[in-house]
Amino acid sequence: MQLMTKQSDYAIRFLLRLAQTPETWIPSRSLAEREGVPLAFARRLLVYLAKEGWIASREGAEGGCRLQVSAKQIRLLDVLELFQGKLKLHACLFRNQHCPNRLHCVLRPRIQGIEQKVAQEFAAITIADLHQDQALVNRSDRTIREKQ
Repeated sequence: MQLMTKQSDYAIRFLLRLAQTPETWIPSRSLAEREGVPLAFARRLLVYLAKEGWIASREGAEGGCRLQVSAKQIRLLDVLELFQGKLKLHACLFRNQHCPNRLHCVLRPRIQGIEQKVAQEFAAITIADLHQDQALVNRSDRTIREKQ
């Protein structure tokens, strides 16, 4: 079971990096290098983020990407669903056929309840929340280094 794919993880990292300096245009090459992502792959992900309206992009020497909306408006659940579809912990479909036990399955409603709870938790987290968390981690790291 995988809750987050590489695409979602990288997209979240890109959004988080853009949230650090929301007014600054950051070249896609810089984002890719900073996160260790192949440039072509990074650009594909950024196109999706732009189509969603979360980032703006422009070409040229002064070009790059930047947030187009507030980091508070971008929920983690929305990013996950953009790249992975609806959160699913079960597979009631096999080769496009419904499971024959689907109607009588006692496990399915429980799993759907868990999916709803997990989705609610992801929906409650925004890129702004992660940015705050990152700032706390960075401060802790600096404090530890200063003590050494």
